[in-house]
Amino acid sequence: MSQTHFEDEQANDDIHEKAMELLKSGNVMDFYLETFSTYHEGDLHLAEVIFLSTTLQHITNANSWYLEIIGEPGSGRKHAVETALHIIGCPVARIDNLTVKSLRALDGCKDGTVVFIPDSEPNSNPLAESMVRHAVDNWQTSTSRLVTIGATAKTFKIPARTLFIFTRMRPSGDPHALSVLVKNEVCKK
Repeated sequence: MSQTHFEDEQANDDIHEKAMELLKSGNVMDFYLETFSTYHEGDLHLAEVIFLSTTLQHITNANSWYLEIIGEPGSGRKHAVETALHIIGCPVARIDNLTVKSLRALDGCKDGTVVFIPDSEPNSNPLAESMVRHAVDNWQTSTSRLVTIGATAKTFKIPARTLFIFTRMRPSGDPHALSVLVKNEVCKK
């Protein structure tokens, strides 16, 4: 019976040894960007922002952080975000349509989850967007919300330090095909 890469203890030891060497004396950001470049062309600034944003989730005095990636249709926004998050390997919840019901799916997720909401339209669901703003404003703590959908009322929790990443379309012809907006302040004083 042949062994797979993950069952091969020597391969795992080699990977661990290379990772520890990189952490001790290498440049993690350069390695990450080089890896990102093998899967996605361009958008290195976006990859850096996503890497730093996920790192920020582990800083105890960080406050209120979310990303909006804006670009023309077909500019690679979604692929760039998916590639960056795959390489980082952090827990990701993908919500394809921002609604109160979709946010209920976050109940039970771990603190520090990344929520990726591709191709969202601004102000498409004001109640769900207000819940996201409330979670961002109270970033270091989990937030609980009581919502009623139909005849059912339920309290659910949005985990602490949840990083929301939105991709949104910019009208065609705009000179800035892909840009990143970082919202709110980074650290408390």
